[in-house]
Amino acid sequence: TITFHNEDAGIYHNVAVYEGDAAEAPPIFNGAGFPGVATHTYKFTTPKQAGNYSFRCDFHANMVGTLVVEGG
Repeated sequence: TITFHNEDAGIYHNVAVYEGDAAEAPPIFNGAGFPGVATHTYKFTTPKQAGNYSFRCDFHANMVGTLVVEGG
């Protein structure tokens, strides 16, 4: 579960998770975009394989991060 607080009034954001480089990989999860100011909770199943996965806002390519999936 990812709870995303969009504090940008009238600006759309989303959260999308990618396997590998977000610029080139197909999405594992692509959350719907929504305008702020608002909060949205995304629910999805993480990959079963441990590792690092890229995430970003598809509306703003500079908004990026890493989702870490731990094994065990």
